[in-house]
Amino acid sequence: MLDFIIQADEYEERFGTDLGDFFEAAPPSRFYHERLRQVAHKVHEIRNSRVQERENMKKRETYDDQLRGQDRAFIEEFSRASPLESNEIAAVISGLRHWEALQWS
Repeated sequence: MLDFIIQADEYEERFGTDLGDFFEAAPPSRFYHERLRQVAHKVHEIRNSRVQERENMKKRETYDDQLRGQDRAFIEEFSRASPLESNEIAAVISGLRHWEALQWS
């Protein structure tokens, strides 16, 4: 069973697929030997971290899409009245959107 979650972890990492069913079927608590339980726990921990980072990236991409949409008019208008270039303003807006995404996660 441990080899299944290790292989699933490697496959998810390499190909970006979601093999959560493998991990749900083999939680660390299913292992009786302490050392195997520790290894399974570590594999789950690494996987959960990767899944969380992937979700954060999706949120950032969503905010980047919103930036391209609703914030473009603001950037264009503000750059006319500001000494800043539009790409500098866009960088600030994008940074704020990323910060918002992290606050919601």
